[in-house]
Amino acid sequence: MQRKDFLRKGLFAALGAGTITPLISACNKEDISANSSTTPNNSNTATGTPTSSDSCTISPMETAGPFPTKTPSSLVTNDIRSDRPGVPLTIRITINNSKNSCAALAGAIVDIWHCDKDGYYS
Repeated sequence: MQRKDFLRKGLFAALGAGTITPLISACNKEDISANSSTTPNNSNTATGTPTSSDSCTISPMETAGPFPTKTPSSLVTNDIRSDRPGVPLTIRITINNSKNSCAALAGAIVDIWHCDKDGYYS
């Protein structure tokens, strides 16, 4: 199967099967400042909100990387469409520190990979 066919048929069929639900439920209404800075750490990632018992649900670990740049501020953008047409989508993500009562981790950097309708990355 060609990559473009996979993106058009396979990926959208999987999304239609409900695999996007965890992503949507992980979104939060709080803003994270793009001007914050932090030192990367290897702590577990967590989702959810703190409870009275100071616990949260920990997501399975994923492979670290890719690491496309050493200066993340050069990639901070509000519009990843480049010069391509597209529909605006607002994503708000909160990274919680499972080792600190699931408190929001200030200044966390999240890479979002995006491709256009033809499968080309912007």
